[in-house]
Amino acid sequence: MALFTAVLWSLSSVTGARAARSFGGPTANRLRLSLALIILGIYVLCFPVPLRGAWFWWMLLSGALGMGMGDLFIFLAYVRLGTRLPVLITHCLAGPLAALVEWLVRGVALTVQEISLIAVILLGVAIALVPGLRVQASGGRLRSGVLFGIGSAAMVGLSAVIVRESYAQLALQGMACDALTAAFVRALGGVAMSWSILPVLRLATRQPAPHSSGAAMPEHPWRRGWPWLLGTAICGLVLGMACYQLALTTGKAGPVHAVLAIMPILVMPLAWFMEGDRPTRWAILGGGLAVGAAVRMALLHSG
Repeated sequence: MALFTAVLWSLSSVTGARAARSFGGPTANRLRLSLALIILGIYVLCFPVPLRGAWFWWMLLSGALGMGMGDLFIFLAYVRLGTRLPVLITHCLAGPLAALVEWLVRGVALTVQEISLIAVILLGVAIALVPGLRVQASGGRLRSGVLFGIGSAAMVGLSAVIVRESYAQLALQGMACDALTAAFVRALGGVAMSWSILPVLRLATRQPAPHSSGAAMPEHPWRRGWPWLLGTAICGLVLGMACYQLALTTGKAGPVHAVLAIMPILVMPLAWFMEGDRPTRWAILGGGLAVGAAVRMALLHSG
């Protein structure tokens, strides 16, 4: 399931970057969260599950941190740095951070094989992306973009550990929750956080308006941006989040996010097609190494 999540989130990253250019990073994030919440809410009304108990609050918190603050940070990084570098920072750092937090807080340690595969995945990603990486930013714009990427990684990694705790609470209560309902609860937390944090974030970053990339706001953003907004909502927060929830029901947070670290590799052909960003030989070599290790990690946890 982690591999399916990586594919869907790669599509979400590219479409999300396009949506951010049309609406501005914070606005695009709020809109896609709200759209996903509506879609998932319809599902929950048709197939209701009791939304009560400790698991609900843990899942809500994970959404507030990972989908609210984490996604808002990465959308702000998209506007400054493009698609590939924010995805690289977020998903390469999220796995090790999640593994460390889960070990410290929940006492869940990684095996030697898991640590080795994580190292190979990150090495492959580095070989693929670092040599040919082109960043159209410098100075304060570059620094703020990198900091937003690191903040996104911290929030995503922490939220994964909280999801695992939520499922542990479900088991203690003798309850079950399907992946789409869990995704709805996370989206609910994400929407609440993204709407409440926006004024504070705008003030802290001295951005007078959501369209803060420095580029001219499109005259009719909905006309050009709504297909990308719909794509990033469905791929990232509906189907992708459902696969992510299933992956975390049995997989440790660190290995799951290590598999998700191949997202920058999967983004490359999409970025080539949509943005003209052609991959290098190093990208192909490192990509093959990372994807091979990710497949081995997925097989390890599926069996």
